[in-house]
Amino acid sequence: QAKFGECFAVVGSCEALGEWDVGRAPRLMWSDGDVWEADVIIPAGETIEYKYVKIDDASGKIHDWQPGDNLELCPGVGLPRLQVCDVWEGAGRVVSTGAEVEAGAAEAEAGAPEEGRGRGKD
Repeated sequence: QAKFGECFAVVGSCEALGEWDVGRAPRLMWSDGDVWEADVIIPAGETIEYKYVKIDDASGKIHDWQPGDNLELCPGVGLPRLQVCDVWEGAGRVVSTGAEVEAGAAEAEAGAPEEGRGRGKD
């Protein structure tokens, strides 16, 4: 859980995730339910390693790295959207593809609640 003035970023092995440079990594935005989320375009067809990091929102100073091994993701070619829901520590990862993710995106664009879309919970 983040304290006031802290936020999370997702850093990893591809350009979109900062190539392991936390200063270039996309920051996650807080939403209701203590859910942190970001939309990131990553290359298809190659394995991406990534990890979450807790940082100071103002300075970008690293407070804590996600424990455990790096996470891996290999998005398939031809998938328009991929939704990954991770937890800070322990089991609980969910990856959704295809029509389920597209339906959630259509609901969000129509102003419906974004339940389950691009989320990670600490």
